Amino acid sequence: KWIRNLIILSSIGIILAYWGLGVQSKMPFTVFGVIGVILTVVSVILCVVIGLGIKRGKENVDKIIQLIKA
Repeated sequence: KWIRNLIILSSIGIILAYWGLGVQSKMPFTVFGVIGVILTVVSVILCVVIGLGIKRGKENVDKIIQLIKA
């Protein structure tokens, strides 16, 4: 659920960045564009960190199960 929510958040950030930096040209909209870029970058980094945590967590559980069986 976390990764899905972060992907949605990064998509919103991309749309906000495009709208703020590409479509509009006034200063307040540029601020929204920069916030969109920051939101996208943070969301993607968190997706990678959470995905890596899930992968490593599954590997650790498999190792513990193998130790218990042995």
